[in-house]
Amino acid sequence: MSDSTLAQPAVQSLLGQWPVATLSTFGTHGIDTVPVVFWYNGAGQLFIPHDGKPKRQGRLQRFRNLEADPRCTLLFQHYSADWRQLWWLRVRGTGVTQSLGEGPAEGLRAKYPQYAHTELTPGNEAVRVEIRAARLWSATSDLDVDDIGRMLECVT
Repeated sequence: MSDSTLAQPAVQSLLGQWPVATLSTFGTHGIDTVPVVFWYNGAGQLFIPHDGKPKRQGRLQRFRNLEADPRCTLLFQHYSADWRQLWWLRVRGTGVTQSLGEGPAEGLRAKYPQYAHTELTPGNEAVRVEIRAARLWSATSDLDVDDIGRMLECVT
């Protein structure tokens, strides 16, 4: 992937630390959108697990959608009453369903302490998103890693 936005330190920081994103996939009835937890491997791939959080029975719609059409978008965002602090990051990619490997499982456990009490088993179904493009917007032109750290304190 040659998208220069992905190489920006603020983008790398967001992908590595931000706690939740919104995943959009193409379904038979239009666009399906769902909040997800994820792990970023630092090399242009995001992993979204099928974990033990309560869900409907059966296979998740996101997996069925991605098998029919692998295009997907993830939106990371921060809202504040102080609109000078607004930002969003949109990542477009190709989603592939696969087994959750031990590396992504370890990364997810390190990022989310909740996995000490919620099932996250290597071998469970997961989505691997190959990032194709990224776009960052912020109300200020100089969003940096320190800003992201301060915002993380507010949301975690």
